[in-house]
Amino acid sequence: MSDNIDELIKEIAVKHGIAVSRDDPILILQTINNRLMQDSEKAQQGMLDHYKEEMEEVPDSFLLVFCRLYSTRLKKLCLKFHVYSPRRYI
Repeated sequence: MSDNIDELIKEIAVKHGIAVSRDDPILILQTINNRLMQDSEKAQQGMLDHYKEEMEEVPDSFLLVFCRLYSTRLKKLCLKFHVYSPRRYI
């Protein structure tokens, strides 16, 4: 953290020609900004993990719906042609 602050002090001096010391209150903004970025990163990672879990469940749920639909239609087709025997398919 102190390396980041030292780098920031140097960057401010080079870009803006202003000398800032380590105890300058303006550096509080750097600390706040770093904290906000860390909190945001954690929140985004949590949302991403949740999204990944949901996406991993999609193929399973799609397959289940497809099988139910296929099974229902197959039974109707078999009944139509009188080849369905409930005992055979249970």
